Parts: sequence; structure tokens; C-alpha cells
Amino acid sequence: QLDTPQQRFAHADEKISHYLDQLDSANTTLDVKQQVLCIDYPNEYKNNYIPAMLEIAPQEYTTEKMLNDLHISQDYYAEKLSIQCPK
Repeated sequence: QLDTPQQRFAHADEKISHYLDQLDSANTTLDVKQQVLCIDYPNEYKNNYIPAMLEIAPQEYTTEKMLNDLHISQDYYAEKLSIQCPK
């Protein structure tokens, strides 16, 4: 049970790190990378990471800034891996 914002953040951060490792790995298939980049990573980030981070440090972060960071990261990987996410 993830009771505290810190626990929820740590869990979401761990999942996001795993997704980024998959994107960086030469052993991950392109299909899996597309699933991670277009669906899994942004869903985890938006649904779990952002809410936990805003609970922990609301004075340092805004939803807008964090969504912008997500888009920068997604754009980087989309270009690096030549993946087009459906809009």
C-alpha cells in the first residue's frame, strides 16, 4: 500500500526510470519502445508522478512545468528513436 506522497512518488519514479531504461536499451524492440514512449511513460507520469510531486513540493513545481518537461523528454526520444506517437 502506497500511503504517503513520498511512497507514491518513489514508486512512480521507479517505474519512470524503468521506462527510460527500456527506451535507452538496445535490447528493447521498437514496438515496445513505441508502447512505452507513447502510452506507458506519459500515463505513469501524468497519473502518478505529477500528483505525487505536487503533493511533496507544490512550491517548486506546477502541472504546466511538469507537462512541459514530459513533452521535452518525449520529443527527445521520439526524435532519437524515430518514433511517431499517434496524436
